[in-house]
Amino acid sequence: MWDIISWLAIIATVIGLGAVGVQFARGAMSGTSNGGFFRSKIEPRIEVIEYANMDGRRKLALIRRDDVEHLIMIGGPVDVVIETGIAAIPAANVEHTSPQVSQNSSTVFSRAARSFGQTGNKVGTGAATQDDPFARTPPPLSARQPTITGESTTENLEGPGELRAERA
Repeated sequence: MWDIISWLAIIATVIGLGAVGVQFARGAMSGTSNGGFFRSKIEPRIEVIEYANMDGRRKLALIRRDDVEHLIMIGGPVDVVIETGIAAIPAANVEHTSPQVSQNSSTVFSRAARSFGQTGNKVGTGAATQDDPFARTPPPLSARQPTITGESTTENLEGPGELRAERA
């Protein structure tokens, strides 16, 4: 008789432990548990998005607090808020388009903006083109003419003996 009671106790204990394990698993996977053990994690309200060193002492930091970004300069004698209230743009809504210059705006340079990954001016064109008016390259060394400044007479030259012979 004690064998049957002990086996029933063991089976009840295993079923009870299984039920507790299922509850823990459901709480851990869903995150809706009211208990403190599997409480949903609170997302931090503030985070550093990006920073760049200005010099040895100061840093420029972009921070986000409650989905609003702020640009601050930290370090040095005073911390300065440069820009505040920058709304965060969701990554799904960002469209990747090439920059377009409007015809109405007055531009400083007449050349179009370079696309990402494009290298600098092409070497060897020699003259300005319609696309890039600043793409001039210097002429080759053989085509350059020497420039003479001041008087260049044989009296001013101190060279080999043949030049001194001309003076005499």
